[in-house]
Amino acid sequence: MTTTATRAARKSPPSTTRPRIATVIIHDFLALRDGRKFKVRGLGALNAGIHANVCTFLERRGVPTTFRERSGNYSFEIDVVSSLPFTVTMRTHATGFYAVRHPGPKPNARLEGLAFECFYHGSAGRPDALFSPAGDGWILHDCQQRVSSTSVLGFVPRGQLAVAGWTINDEVFYSMRDRAEQVFLLLADAWRAHGVQFTALALQFGFTPDTRILRINGIVDNHCWRIWRDGHHTSDMGLRSYDDIRTFSRLNRQTALASTRWVAEAARRFLSND
Repeated sequence: MTTTATRAARKSPPSTTRPRIATVIIHDFLALRDGRKFKVRGLGALNAGIHANVCTFLERRGVPTTFRERSGNYSFEIDVVSSLPFTVTMRTHATGFYAVRHPGPKPNARLEGLAFECFYHGSAGRPDALFSPAGDGWILHDCQQRVSSTSVLGFVPRGQLAVAGWTINDEVFYSMRDRAEQVFLLLADAWRAHGVQFTALALQFGFTPDTRILRINGIVDNHCWRIWRDGHHTSDMGLRSYDDIRTFSRLNRQTALASTRWVAEAARRFLSND
């Protein structure tokens, strides 16, 4: 699949700017949706390995990422890019708050086709909002309420939202959607080979201003997806399954670490199967 953004970028001259490089360190924390964090010793090293292997797997299939190389057990190097202020999701099932925003499907029920959503991070202290095209602009909805006139948080006229000189328009929006779909389908196929049902994925993107090629810029680890080992949500091996837990026990830590260790080994085999 070739996205609109990629087609446009290929017409541009090669970049003459030497990329800046940064080191990312993944810590031993399991971060929940409500902001709580729990330390799980060894989790960061496993997640760093997952990110490195998944990004390498995607790069070999033509998906640009910011990943360069692993630099330690808990760290890796990336190209520094301009970050787009969005998290996009692609899913096949009504996981998380999807069933709240879109009444109809029951929680965790299968959807008709792939469902795409885009969430705008906004300014510091402002909650993320569902970001959707609407007429001559973009409408923002509370992402934890049913999408309706009462959930509207604001409206952004077209042409008034830009990042590093790149105006967020339909081309950018649908390029994120196309790239997310491409990544979802690639990973779904890879997980299917391990007997796992891949049901949801969250991604972030960035770009270099001189090329404007969309690149995966966020961390792709065991926090960013929902993967059902036996095809049922009760066997989710991803860390998002802990979002609604009220207390985090020693057993929870052991289970989260064991699940992530299994996921890390499976992700490593993505490359050995190439």
